[in-house]
Amino acid sequence: MQKNNGKKECPYCSDPNISVVRALLASEFAPAVCKRCGGKSILENWLGGKYSTFFDVLFWVTFIWGLTTDQLAIFAIFPLVFIGYLVLRVKSEELHKVSDKEVLDARQWIFSNVLLVGLLIAVVAAIIKAF
Repeated sequence: MQKNNGKKECPYCSDPNISVVRALLASEFAPAVCKRCGGKSILENWLGGKYSTFFDVLFWVTFIWGLTTDQLAIFAIFPLVFIGYLVLRVKSEELHKVSDKEVLDARQWIFSNVLLVGLLIAVVAAIIKAF
């Protein structure tokens, strides 16, 4: 599936109507939806794979380097490299189909984690307020 007029092709109907930006932002929680057929799709493992460790290391190296040298411009290295990677990835990768069950599972997982974090924050706030 190739980019066509700045659009990605839907993996269900092959209609090129999914914007590159929408494809980049798509996740199992909020997949890109085809305007023609309603099919849901994402880029497969867009943050995972062989480059994940590289970006973890790059983030921490630029973060520590920036803190220890007091040069704020160093903090721009990571986002610039990361954005460049994402643009290249979204242009070269195909969208993959996502089922309604996968979307529901991802939304339930995120909802339960948000509730857990909210509960932990409330407990910590209550403890701090008690002292």
